[in-house]
Amino acid sequence: VGQTIKGSAISSVQRDVPVIISLTSYPARMNSIMYTLRSLMTQTVKPDKIILWLTEGQYPRREADVPLEILNLRKYGLTIGWYDRPIRSYTKLIPALQQYPDAIIVTADDDIQYRKDWLEGLYKAYLNEPQMVHCYFSHKISMTDDGCTPYNEWLDVKTESTSYDNLLLGVGGVLYPPHICYTDVCHEDLFMECAPSEDDLWFWAMVVMNNSKIHVIHNENSATI
Repeated sequence: VGQTIKGSAISSVQRDVPVIISLTSYPARMNSIMYTLRSLMTQTVKPDKIILWLTEGQYPRREADVPLEILNLRKYGLTIGWYDRPIRSYTKLIPALQQYPDAIIVTADDDIQYRKDWLEGLYKAYLNEPQMVHCYFSHKISMTDDGCTPYNEWLDVKTESTSYDNLLLGVGGVLYPPHICYTDVCHEDLFMECAPSEDDLWFWAMVVMNNSKIHVIHNENSATI
């Protein structure tokens, strides 16, 4: 289905601290990502920028390899960004952190339709508590004296919660205030060695190592249609 975009998807009033929606995708998803992009471009609170990051090696001719219907979204405010190294799902956040270190970065996944008030909920939470990360979906990390219990034993966080133990889950969207992550967050050699397919865990660790907490917004179904 997807929403109909009417006018610019970008805020007409520039904020002191820009709000940037950042996501990535790959060729096999190009036919379905339109639904995600339309949902991000029809929000009740508009961002200052929406960037779809693509990896250069997957699109040898760059824009010529991107479907026209996606290119056409640029007239409503979509920006297509290019990253020169294959860092998988990390691409949804790393290049945005590098290029816009003083902005609020809100990540989204490329296979979800987000509710119209998705960004509004995240941004209101940020305005109330600007010194922590905000998300809709989370698992509670379970610890024993011997360390972490197995991942599949971690329970969903189903009520509002603020804790170091809340594992942020990218699927529902995550808001990262400026400079909220530890300085190693963009160290590609480290995260591709330690957690090549577990970007949520890496980003959680970088937030906690910077002595910041993760706030789970009340209502676990607020993120998606």
